[in-house]
Amino acid sequence: MNKHIFGISTYFLTFFISVMLVALFGVKKEAVVETYTFTATAPLSRTYETVDQREIRKLLENDRTFGFEYYERAEQPEAATELVENMSELNKNSQLPPQIRKAYAKHLEAWNNLAEHVDSQAHLTGSDRFCPQLDAEISRTYDELLDTAKDFGVAFPR
Repeated sequence: MNKHIFGISTYFLTFFISVMLVALFGVKKEAVVETYTFTATAPLSRTYETVDQREIRKLLENDRTFGFEYYERAEQPEAATELVENMSELNKNSQLPPQIRKAYAKHLEAWNNLAEHVDSQAHLTGSDRFCPQLDAEISRTYDELLDTAKDFGVAFPR
């Protein structure tokens, strides 16, 4: 009988100690790690947690793809107009948070200003001082967009 009592008490003591250890040290959650593999043609590989994050990444990836296409086509006027049309379609995604849509609208406006300037052929003259300013505005609004995306937990490479 003493053997059985000793066995049962050992079992409960072991169980109690294991419960106390878990309570003290907890169960560690594995952190979500974002890794990026980036080239001009390959999409970014990543993990995400929320629908907002997924949609924001999709917007940023598509935006970057359009930007690469524009610069690959040597800043042609028709490329600028087509780019702005394609980019405006991205902003119609209803699953994007309003803050992202607002930041993207500013970025789109900067691209639209560049498209109008390129379309006017004024950038072909030797004294074009507006193109660098318009490019700087695009960069500034893009940085604001990335900062807004970071507020939603999306760290996108610049």
